[in-house]
Amino acid sequence: MLDLLRNSVYDYLSFLNEEQGDILFVVEHFKVSTPYAWMQGTAQRKDGRPFNLEDQATDCCYVGALFKKIKGNWTLMEDGIFPTDVWFNCLGDTYTDIDPRILPADIRQLFYCD
Repeated sequence: MLDLLRNSVYDYLSFLNEEQGDILFVVEHFKVSTPYAWMQGTAQRKDGRPFNLEDQATDCCYVGALFKKIKGNWTLMEDGIFPTDVWFNCLGDTYTDIDPRILPADIRQLFYCD
């Protein structure tokens, strides 16, 4: 699952014209309740160098992701890569069958709008 997210991080860094290098994740939260999984943490370069994003409107280096198992394979449904706002706001309105226990307590309130 993290490789799916890593590819999304590479795409985002490419969009910003930032050198990619090998990306590692420091996972702060990762819970699964089939068919969903929620991950959040930070991204960093394997060599320890910081990302050069000073001229970009980003919140380096937070990453978060919602995965769903579809036909036996995990799929990246939503992600927040270096977001500047609450990227997961109201996602519970779209993913109504998610088990809220996979979400960190501080996210649950904004995940659901109803």
